[in-house]
Formats: sequence, structure tokens, C-alpha cells
Amino acid sequence: MKQYQVYSRYLKTLVQAAICEQPDNELAASIRRALDGQPISELHKLVPINQIRDAGAFFTGSLLAQSVLKHFLATIDLDSVIYDPACGAGDLLLACASKLLPHDDISRNISSIENRLIGRDLYDEFIDAAKSRLILSAILNTDSFEHGRAIQVENRFPDIQTGCGLEDDTPFSRATHIVTNPPFVSVLKPNDCQWWGRGKVNQAAVFLAMCVDKCQPGARVIAILPDVLRSGPMYQKWREYISSKAHVSNVNLHGRFGSSVEIDVFSIELVAGSGNYGDTINWGYPEDGKQNKLEEYFEIRIGPVVDFRHPHEGEKYKFIQVHGLSSWEEVTKIETKRKFTGRIFTPPFVVVRRNSRRNDTYRAVGTIINNDSPVAVENHLIVLIPKDGSIESCRNLLVNLKNNRTKKWLDERVCCRHLTISALKDLPWWDQDLLVNSIN
Repeated sequence: MKQYQVYSRYLKTLVQAAICEQPDNELAASIRRALDGQPISELHKLVPINQIRDAGAFFTGSLLAQSVLKHFLATIDLDSVIYDPACGAGDLLLACASKLLPHDDISRNISSIENRLIGRDLYDEFIDAAKSRLILSAILNTDSFEHGRAIQVENRFPDIQTGCGLEDDTPFSRATHIVTNPPFVSVLKPNDCQWWGRGKVNQAAVFLAMCVDKCQPGARVIAILPDVLRSGPMYQKWREYISSKAHVSNVNLHGRFGSSVEIDVFSIELVAGSGNYGDTINWGYPEDGKQNKLEEYFEIRIGPVVDFRHPHEGEKYKFIQVHGLSSWEEVTKIETKRKFTGRIFTPPFVVVRRNSRRNDTYRAVGTIINNDSPVAVENHLIVLIPKDGSIESCRNLLVNLKNNRTKKWLDERVCCRHLTISALKDLPWWDQDLLVNSIN
């Protein structure tokens, strides 16, 4: 991230200009830009996007920080110590700093809040930016700041340092509040993690679990995380682990992380050391009232054929793929065939495309398969087999999937880019008349 030194140096010059005298309108406007959005835009100007993605270096931004911390800030008082183990340019620390002193006295003396803010980041450039922005915020928000006194940015906020936020346990032992927006990159699962299988996992999951393990009992934690941790079936054991180690008090959805990041995020607020112990936790899932669920009437499976991987061996079957498959129609003729030795499906049934995003017109796009012979199904499709074996159930299912309430419900249930079996199993059947017709 050496390219970001250009901007961190600019922030230092802005600090020096601001301490010389009371900022005029032009200088005040420059400071406000530095506190609101500019660090993100400069990051993307100066650092190649592939380098940003590899490092998971996506800043929170002031708007998201305020939205996430809206209720959390009420728990911060004059005795609080706040730690951000992946602080970046300091957006979350900036949002919390305003609560460390009475509002009319927040920035009278930078020294009075220095020992209550702790931060770590792997990059010197980000640490320098975070310190400069905290000083600029102090200058801008007080009429009694002592202008003319020299400030060495590097020497202020000594507990905001370069380093890995998870390697040093001391900040966790001091902190009453932990705020974090950890990297979302994929990493190999640590050997000592017992809450999922092998292979790669999202680093944000590892980060929060380690935070919960390290912080003192009673510490309040709030984290911004990718939605796959909330809604993905792979992370069910992770969710159980988190709720066993801490009391989950709030889960809130925040939509897209930012214009440059096509990831939906949520925030989770919890208290360490007091697990939910069997209490039902609403992970931001929508309410379904007393509606019947889809799993009561359909068996739901992922299509088993990975065409480029599975050998063309065994008996030849008709084969359906996402490509060229008509939406919301009843398919009776299938021209494509392939050999396959795995599970095949006997019509009638419905297939739904796994690829699904919140901005799509429909979240669960279905097609009825109603030909006269067994069918092999591609892995990018979800198969819904009516338990009563009727084509009427399949037709009524398409009506249910096309219902506007289905999109709204799924938008809350699963924000990541693929539908899950668990989400479809829980999907309510909205029209009870159709339900009656489908099972009679």
C-alpha cells in the first residue's frame, strides 16, 4: 500500500495548516472532505484494485460507520476504551471518538482521548491517515483548540500502531468496546478452528471468532461482515460458535458495502463471555408469520452435474443447463443429452437458478420440467420435486416464486449472490388457496 503514502502525507500537511490558525471556509471544507469519503476515493485512485482486493483493504466510510454504530454509540461513556483491530483509515474510531467526552468538549484537548483509542493495521500509510484524521476532527469540532502549537502526527495516539490486530492480546484485555470491519478475503482455515470443515474460509469469520475469544468478558463488540456469514449454510457452525461464546444482541442488514465492492454486508453486535445458550437468535432473517414453508411440500436438491468436471460415462440422459433454459415456462422437450452416473430426476419438477442477486427483478426464477424421461441437472440449478408428484404443484410453485413477497422475503433472507437450499426450504407459501389446490 506504499502508493497511499501520497495521500497520508497530504493529510499531514492539512493538519499542519489547520493548527497554525483557525481554519477558514476553504480549509474547513478540505478537512470535511478528508473526514467524509475522500480517503476511499483516494485509495482507489492511488492503489490498483487487484492489490486492494488481495489485501481486503476496503475502508468503512463515514456513512456506513454512522449507520452501523447508531445504537452502539449509546453504550460508550467516559470510562470506555475502544479498540479497532483492523482500523484502516480510522472511520470507526472517528465515529466513536465523539462519545469519549461531553459533546461540547470533545476536542478541547487531544491528549484527553488518546489513551482511550486503540487501533492496529498492517499498513503504516493507513495508521498515519487514521491519526491525522482524528486530529483534524478534533481541530474542526472545537472553538477552543490552541492553534499555533506544533503537532507531530506520528507521536500522537500512541496506541494506534502498525501491526496485526489479532497477535497482541494486550489491547483486548484493556478494551471495553471493540469495533471492526475485518478483511473479507478467502484464507485457509486455521488448524485450531473447530467450527467448520476444511479448505478456504472468509477471513472475516476467523477474525470475529478470534476477537470474541480474546476480549474480556462483558466487552461489547460490533463488526461489519459479509452477508455469506449470516446466510450461507457453510457458516452454520460458525454462527453456533459465535452465539455460544457471546450474547448476540443485534443483527442488522446494510445492503451493498460500497459502489466499488459488490458484497452485501450486515453488522452484528454482541457482548463477550455470555453466550445465548440455546436462545433463538434472529440472524436478520425475515418473519414468515404462520405461513406454511416450501419444504413441507417439495424435496429440494442441488443439481449434481458439474459438466466440465464429471466424465461423460454411464447411461445417456437428457440434460438441462442454465444456458438456454427459458424462464417461467413449462419445458416438455429437451434436446441436449449427456452420459452421467450420478443422481437423475424424474419429471415433473421445477428448477430454480442458483445465481440470484438483490437487484434482480425476481430472486427465484423457476422453470417446470415436464418431459417423459429421467433428466440430469446441472449444478447451477436447484431442483424442487413435488412430494405429491403432481404437475399442478409445480405450476402453483411458479406462481408462488413469482409473487412479489417472495423477492422481498429472499432479499432479507439471503443477500449473497447464490440462493441456498436452506433459504428455499424456509420460503413461505403465500397463497393458501393455491396450497390447498396443490395438495388435493
